[in-house]
Amino acid sequence: QFERLGSFVNHRKSCASNWALYLDKLFNDYDVRFKDIKTTPYLTFITFLDHETAKNFFKLMLKAQLPVSTWPDLPKEVTDKKSFHKQAIKLRHTRIYLPVHQSVKPSQIRNLAIDFKKVIEDKKNERNL
Repeated sequence: QFERLGSFVNHRKSCASNWALYLDKLFNDYDVRFKDIKTTPYLTFITFLDHETAKNFFKLMLKAQLPVSTWPDLPKEVTDKKSFHKQAIKLRHTRIYLPVHQSVKPSQIRNLAIDFKKVIEDKKNERNL
């Protein structure tokens, strides 16, 4: 398996780059940052400025059947000390994660991004009615 480690690293970085490439265009109207891929990612993520925007996009991504997840629920020890754990709480509410593992294919990422674009366009059209 060690001889294949380099290909795993390259695949994960490629997937993270593809998520950013295809989804970045869809977030033109929002201040969104994609994970910088200097290291080998376990997951890649998108960071939104505020919780409400992240929540709305998370729902739209689920509707488009993107394999999204959020930061795990925070333990009571963290939520009870909000002022001490501000950063962890902020990350929990402003980041959306996407997979980059070996079974993710670039064509899947492209197709999911196309589906997501349709969901966003439908949502924009609903608002214009």
